[in-house]
Amino acid sequence: MSPLAKVFVVFVLFLSVSFLASSAALFSTRKPYKTEIETMSEAWSKAVAKYTETIRERDSSIASLETDKAGLERHRDDLKVQNAALTSAKEQLDLEHRTLKSNYDRELATNEKNARTLEAIAAERDALTKRNDELRQQTDAAVKEAIAATQSATRITLDFNQTAKQLGDTQKQLAEVTRDRDGAIEIIERAKQRWGAGMGDLIVSEPPPAIDAQVVKVSPDDASVVILSCGDEDGIKEGHELTIYRGDVFVAKAKVERVTTDLSAAKVVFLQGGPVQTGDKATTRLSH
Repeated sequence: MSPLAKVFVVFVLFLSVSFLASSAALFSTRKPYKTEIETMSEAWSKAVAKYTETIRERDSSIASLETDKAGLERHRDDLKVQNAALTSAKEQLDLEHRTLKSNYDRELATNEKNARTLEAIAAERDALTKRNDELRQQTDAAVKEAIAATQSATRITLDFNQTAKQLGDTQKQLAEVTRDRDGAIEIIERAKQRWGAGMGDLIVSEPPPAIDAQVVKVSPDDASVVILSCGDEDGIKEGHELTIYRGDVFVAKAKVERVTTDLSAAKVVFLQGGPVQTGDKATTRLSH
């Protein structure tokens, strides 16, 4: 039984009870039956009209509720559709999020790898730059050494040519001196044979021994007077001549004028280039 039928049954029972109660009251009071019936009929008509109005209002309310229910169902269906769309959109967003995260992780790994590669390249570049600087320095040093060697070779060549020329001149002078000495010896021998004793003082002395010395001082008053680090104990004698060099370059010729035990004073008899300096080498050798 529907709720509406239940309400109707209750209402009829209520009217029946009311009618019985009214009938009992009328009977007890003994009022005219017809009047009471009319009164009750009128009351019943009013009650039926009121009930009918109530039913009509209820039906209108039910219709309105049905309309609202249909609207709510349509709204619910719309919400379901929207929810399905939102769920689909959420799933799509989740998929895009996962894709973006995967791409981000991949890009991050690539960037880290690229960063390590760049660091390795930078370290290698720094090493190459350092090596290049070292090679440049070595090249500059080698170029300087080559230039110095070239200059030294040129100087040595010039000195060698000059020394060779001097050696040739010295050899010529030596040959001339040897011829003069041989001629003088021959003359002395002839003189001895002709005049006999008294010619011993004319004997020519032997050439100086091989001596290597050094200029220890140059006279401040006369630059042509030099002090040599060789003396009587070295076999040097007055009249001996020494050749003075500075390095491998010929400087001068000096003739010994005074001799002590370990030193000797000499006079420059031939000068080439600059003046004699302390530290220059002096030798009796024809070449050094």
